[in-house]
Amino acid sequence: MLNYLSDQPIVAYVALAFAELALAAVWYERRSRKIAWLLLAPPLLAAGVFAVSVLVTTDRQQIVHACREMARDVVANRADSLNTYLTDDFLGVYHGARLDKPGAMAMALGEKTRFRVKEITVNDWEIGITGDQATVTVETEMRLETAELGGAAMKVFFYLNWVRRPEGWRLRSADEPRIGAARLEE
Repeated sequence: MLNYLSDQPIVAYVALAFAELALAAVWYERRSRKIAWLLLAPPLLAAGVFAVSVLVTTDRQQIVHACREMARDVVANRADSLNTYLTDDFLGVYHGARLDKPGAMAMALGEKTRFRVKEITVNDWEIGITGDQATVTVETEMRLETAELGGAAMKVFFYLNWVRRPEGWRLRSADEPRIGAARLEE
């Protein structure tokens, strides 16, 4: 329940707004002191929802933060977050080749330099969490500056498998990225 309130607080705010309106209508009809005191409940509950949404970091938020941090580091030509978030037994695929953790880190920074990636924007997420496993589909847009393409934007879809470890969520594997492809339907 806390995860839901933290990820989707707007639903609770809307429900509390309707409750406040209903209570206000009842108070207007009856002008009861008891109903007047009840009018305080929805705003107080909304404050509680706000506190939960700010203070609780959900699994989904942790994964999103890690993905964004890795994208920022690749653009900045750093491997710090890749080293942090990739598991030691990481396995990725790129151009049909299997990559371990050091290979994936070298490939990410090499391709960043090759294509002169200037910016990575995350447009959409699909995150499915089951226990200590998470599957993530990330739609990104990469802004490039290459001799072949000039300044271009390219959509890239990443299919990632995460695992929860004692130190937090870590990236266990990554399927072949799909460049300019539509989302795969399963």
